[in-house]
Amino acid sequence: MLPFTCHSDRRTSASGTSSSETVSFHPDGNIDMEREQELLLAHDRIVFQFPLYWYSSPALLKEWQDVVLTYGWAYGAEGTKLHGREFMLAISTGGPEEAYQAGGYNNYSLSELLKPFQATANLTGMRYLPVLKVQGVRI
Repeated sequence: MLPFTCHSDRRTSASGTSSSETVSFHPDGNIDMEREQELLLAHDRIVFQFPLYWYSSPALLKEWQDVVLTYGWAYGAEGTKLHGREFMLAISTGGPEEAYQAGGYNNYSLSELLKPFQATANLTGMRYLPVLKVQGVRI
């Protein structure tokens, strides 16, 4: 299992984790695409762990996806490197579970808000696993 933990400020993180525990950066600050792809190939299950920010993931995780999940490697006719792997989200929300449903404070279920991640799993040939969620962790 390859956990990818992403939080912009560990001082406010309910889990106490740092910005990224597994992302490899070049000395210039850019994400090391080749190293990250090697890590993905070495694991059968990929887990994105993050707090839900503005109904999505932190910006660093989105940047990681843009850099690492490339056409011809992760998707497209020749992009089959992740086929058959498992993909899972482990997320926290500040609001309680009842806030994430039709008629709730946020008007949408967590499942609806996380559809882009499920679409990413589908596009890359990974099996989307049930979400591990901890809700109502506002500090």
